[in-house]
Amino acid sequence: MIEKQLTPETSLDHLKHLLAREPGNGHLLAANLEDNPICTVSYDHSVPCLMVRWKCYTTSTQIRYIHECLIGLLKKHGVSKILGDDTDLVNIGDADQRWITGDWMPRAVSAGLRAAASVRPRAHFAQISIEQILSFVPIGLVIRSFNSRHNARQWLRGVYQPGTYRILYHRFRGGDPINSYAFWCDDPNRGYFKQLAQVALRAFWKLDNGVLGPYIPRQPLPELIVIETETGEEICCWSLEDEIRRLDDDD
Repeated sequence: MIEKQLTPETSLDHLKHLLAREPGNGHLLAANLEDNPICTVSYDHSVPCLMVRWKCYTTSTQIRYIHECLIGLLKKHGVSKILGDDTDLVNIGDADQRWITGDWMPRAVSAGLRAAASVRPRAHFAQISIEQILSFVPIGLVIRSFNSRHNARQWLRGVYQPGTYRILYHRFRGGDPINSYAFWCDDPNRGYFKQLAQVALRAFWKLDNGVLGPYIPRQPLPELIVIETETGEEICCWSLEDEIRRLDDDD
């Protein structure tokens, strides 16, 4: 007899069935992922990311159910980030740690997860659990721990997912771009985009005898470079004034 292989969906249904039979508040978690006394999961538009807030001691079934739900929500919302508030997390058992790192994380990366930020737990054993998990992060996923939710959210906002980005060449701020260029980036981050904006501007302006001047005289050249996401969110910009200020600082 061939044993049927469980799919993530079948596994989620099985875990939900187990939750309904658990003593305590497991059935409340199964009934409403966004409003229950164990752990709430919601969508944070401001990052955007999935927000996970642990509230009390959780069983192995509850931990695995929440993580399976996260994979479905990553796909549903098309996000690549998770913010976990682990402040009130009590512990994650050894078997569940191995399941998260060896089973769940690779599937989460395949579902689009690229970055996760966590708020450090107060409980000693929870701290050890998180440290163990963070020591086995797979390639393609970056995770950082913070002391506050605010810092975790700010870091996540600066982490971008692989995709198409645009360079906009402006004559001046507030005007329409005189040109634009779309490009694919596999490993986006704010530092890279800032450097790219600087290089794009320097393609039109040169330093000659200590004076910054245009490569093509008497032509309306870009004086402001803006890099944005495909949806129009501005990531960074670099202006002619910024470049002059940088040169003055170097002197």
